[in-house]
Formats: sequence, structure tokens, C-alpha cells
Amino acid sequence: MPYFLGIPLEFLPEIRGMTFRLPSFPELAERSGENSKGISESQTCLLFLGFPYLKQAMKGGYVYIITNKNNTVLYTGVTSNLYARINQHRDGVNPGFTKRYNCKKLVYWEFLETITSAIHREKRLKKYTRLMKENLINQMNPEWDDLYDSIEEMQ
Repeated sequence: MPYFLGIPLEFLPEIRGMTFRLPSFPELAERSGENSKGISESQTCLLFLGFPYLKQAMKGGYVYIITNKNNTVLYTGVTSNLYARINQHRDGVNPGFTKRYNCKKLVYWEFLETITSAIHREKRLKKYTRLMKENLINQMNPEWDDLYDSIEEMQ
């Protein structure tokens, strides 16, 4: 799969086949309006090019597994804001699987550097068997406690 600055081209259809001169890093930092501190040249370049999802990609993502009170159902998800997303599950805001099966207990989560890598990780975890997911949860949370309290500072 071809990449542009580390991002698969399938996510960047506007760039396919284009040729353009990239401004220098200081010029990009100035034009992007972002604080260039802690932002790489490629990230600043993409900010300059105006990709709407880039701020989300820069801030990273979380993959999580939630279950019901009896631990009989597992749901794997991905988000850029773990605290808000778990609150949505707990409040039953969105109709669907987690609301139907009353999945409100956070038993596993991990942070990844980009939302794109978090999405890829979620897709891999969704292919895991239940036993593989149980082993993953047991490594982090052997008692299957609700980890909601541990993420409250993320709000």
C-alpha cells in the first residue's frame, strides 16, 4: 500500500497523482497557525494541507473492551476520547450492541500514538477469539474490575 508521510493514500484521495512543492518546516509552522512545539514536520505539513482529521490523528486513540456485569459479552471499540466514549456506553446514548447487551463495564484499554494505528489495532482485536480476548484482559486486569475510575482523570 502506498503511503504519504506515513498515512495510507486510501485516506488521502486528494493527494493521489498530485505533485506540489512542500514549503519549508518553519514556513509550514507559521502558516498552520498551530504551535509548532512538539509537532513533527510531516504533521505540520498535513496541517498546512488542511486535512480535517489530522488533529485527531495527532492526539492518538484508545482501543477498549467493555462487558456486561456477568462478563458474558465482550465489545471491542476505538475512540479518541476514552472517558467520553465510556460515558456514552454507560448512559446508553447510542442504540446498538452495547445498549442491547448492557455493556457498561470497562475491563481493558490501551493507548496508541495515532487514531489510525488504534483503528488498525481494533480491527485486529475484533478478529480475536473470545479466549484470546480473555487472555489479553487477564494480563491487564486479572480480576476483571471496572477500570472506569482509572480513566476519570482523562476528562
